[in-house]
Parts: sequence; structure tokens; C-alpha cells
Amino acid sequence: MDEFQEVEEIGLGSNLKNAASGVVVGLAMFFGAFPLLWWNEGRAVDTARMLTEAKGGVVSIDAAADPSSHEGQLVHLQGELQIDEEVVDSTFDVRVKRPGLMRQVEMYQWKQKVKTKEEKKVGGGTRKIKTYSYTKTWSKEAISSGSFKRPEGHENPSMPFGSWSGRAKAGKLGAFTVDSAVLSEVDAREPLKLEDEFMAKLKERVGGREVALQGEGNTAYVGNSDSPQIGDLRIGYYQLKSDVSVIAEPTSGLLQAKTMSNGERLLIVAAGQKNAQEMIEWEETKNTFMTWLIRLGGFLLMFFGVKSMLSIVVALANILPFLGGFAEFGTSLIATVIAAPCALITIALAWIVYRPIIGVSLLVVGVVIAVALIVKGKRDHRVTLPDGTQVELPG
Repeated sequence: MDEFQEVEEIGLGSNLKNAASGVVVGLAMFFGAFPLLWWNEGRAVDTARMLTEAKGGVVSIDAAADPSSHEGQLVHLQGELQIDEEVVDSTFDVRVKRPGLMRQVEMYQWKQKVKTKEEKKVGGGTRKIKTYSYTKTWSKEAISSGSFKRPEGHENPSMPFGSWSGRAKAGKLGAFTVDSAVLSEVDAREPLKLEDEFMAKLKERVGGREVALQGEGNTAYVGNSDSPQIGDLRIGYYQLKSDVSVIAEPTSGLLQAKTMSNGERLLIVAAGQKNAQEMIEWEETKNTFMTWLIRLGGFLLMFFGVKSMLSIVVALANILPFLGGFAEFGTSLIATVIAAPCALITIALAWIVYRPIIGVSLLVVGVVIAVALIVKGKRDHRVTLPDGTQVELPG
């Protein structure tokens, strides 16, 4: 295998210095989680209320309807987008009258992977072993071999051209006008078949190298696909689909985001023919997923923040390596005990502001968990004597 190793010896002093800097980082992570969790709850509730209002107020209409008769309403309509001007990739003169056009370029390149393994040493030092390996892979981004630890024999050529995308700026959906606000939300794509004119331009651009079509006729290969070599290219083209469903507000015939009663702005664009109920329910699902994702992120920020603040304890414990494992487990337990109730209480306090009944319930759960953990900790420090009396152990 094409790999090699480097070994670095790190002393106790350096480990303690790194752990000390971790305290500062940990503080920032821990306290930064509180406003993140608070903001997330407000965002979730505002979005949920906006979507609930939309469910009860949206009106489904025909795309050919008179825009003036639905001025200021929240409407749902479906149909084929008609684009005013072509979207053009000027590099190869590829043109479409679609909401968007994308050129996706990949190059066969060397990639460096680094695996790090640490071994604890008596006295608090660390032996860090880095293994560098080199593999050939397809990448959409140019990989600079100049940054490799061992660039010799792993040189990557520069990309002759990269990926590109363009969007239409204006069009029509039936009798209604759309601009970039709607068109930028279209994301469903399909392959675009490449013509002979493109292949001729590509061959000229790559200096006469061998070129061939692949897949559904939307991908061109530069080089010999049977035996890929460093510097080979794959160029694929995709166009955005025109068939859409939209929930928006017509203003002078232009479909745009509607300002709801809570100040949130609503504009939903979906691929294909979907009814209003489906579109709003999907937005509710996305809102729920995002809410829990950010909650998890806030908890992990707190957890790793506390872990980072306690890293100096682990560094000191590693003077005797077998103690380091216990210290790692102990700091993880402490971080969990602190982060879990803090996250729950923060979420509960935010919900007391936004949704009082659920907020109070969450606050009670958070407090109960915190109290239970404290009581358990105290009980673990008590022993019962033969006469039945309990004595609390020091520490």
C-alpha cells in the first residue's frame, strides 16, 4: 500500500498547555449552546404557527386564473414554468430554457488520507503516530498535491475547467409571473443529453484528448474509461425540471413570499404536482427534523464544552496511563450530568415564553433529572454501619 508513518513525541508540558487552551474553547462552546437552543425553540414555534395558519388559509387555484382576482391571498397552484430567456453555459455554449442548468465536473486525482493514533506514556507524555496514505479517486474539487506530506509521485494536474451552474431570472407559471425568489427554490433535476457540437468543443478544449459519451448521454469522459489515469475528466450536464407546485402570494401578478400574521414569510416550491396539504406537511416534517437536529447540536456543544474544560484533569491523570481511561470515563459522565439538564432546562424556559404549558412540563422534567442525579451522588457516598446508622464518606 502507498503509505508511510511519522512519529511525534509530545511531553507532559505540551499536553497540559493544550488542555489549558481547551478550557477557553470549552467555555465558549458551553455558553454558546444556550443562545443556540433558545433561538431554535423560537424559530421552531414561529415556523409551526406560520404553517398552521397556512393550512387554514391557503386557496388552491388554476394557474390560468386571473391574478388580480387573487391579489394578496395565499394561493396554491401547479404547472409548467415557462422561462423568458435561455440559461447559457458560455464555456461550451450549452443552452436551455429551463429554471436552471448545471455542469458537474470531476477529475481523477490523488488524495491524501491521514490517520492519527495516540499512545499514552508513563509520565503524561504521548506518542502520536500519523499514517499517510495515497489513493486515486474522483473529486469535484481540485486537490492540491502541493499540500501533501509526500507530493513526489502524487502530483495532480490543474483542472482545465470546473463545475458551473446558472439560474433563470424570470418566467411565467400560467398567468402568473415568477422571478428569482421562486426560481431559486426549484431543485429537481434531470440529465441533459449532450450534442455533437458540445463534444467537438470539449475535444478542442482538452487539446485533442480522447472523449466519449457515457451514461444517459449526459456525461462526457475525457481519457480512456477502461483504464482511468490521473487527470481524466467526467463532465455531466443537468437541467432543472419545469413542472412545479407553488404556495405564494400574488402581488400585481408576481408570485412572492407572503407575510403571515406572526411576521414570518412563507414561500413553498415543490417539484411535480403536489397538493397544498402535502406541501405544508412536508414543511412541517422538515421543521421538526431541523428542531431536533439543532437540539442535539446544542446538547453536544454543552457536552464537549464541559469535556474540553475538564481535559486538563485527563492530561494530569495520564501521568499514569491506566488512570487516563478512568478519567476519560469520569469526565464524560460529568459532562452528561451537566449538559443533559442544562439543555432540557434551557429548552423548557424558552417554551415557557413561546408555549407555556409544554414549557413548564419540560422544566419539571429537567429539574427532576438534576435533583435525582444529585441525590444519587450523595447516596453513593454513604455507607450503612452494622447498627443501622448511615455515615457519609468524605469527598
